Amino acid sequence: MNSLTVIDIKESGNTGDSWNMFRGNNQRTGHYLYSGNSECSVELGDVNGDTIINILDLVQMANYVLEISTPTYECAADFNQDGAVNILDLVQTANYILEN
Repeated sequence: MNSLTVIDIKESGNTGDSWNMFRGNNQRTGHYLYSGNSECSVELGDVNGDTIINILDLVQMANYVLEISTPTYECAADFNQDGAVNILDLVQTANYILEN
């Protein structure tokens, strides 16, 4: 039986948009190209992905803010797109639900 332990390591590459990847024998085996944009496949506020922004989304967002659980579409929780998910996103989502 072989007792060799291998750890994969990713680190910033020479260019700003890629990661070097080293595997096991510390040889460069590839790179991951990062575009800098993470696109969300659902509408902002639709954290459960059912195409309807409603109280169910608001509950999941509240649980996320309280660190109870993570919604299915975490990317949709930042309703005001300020880079943080917090009470401001909950208020704006609630206002959106009431207005629509």
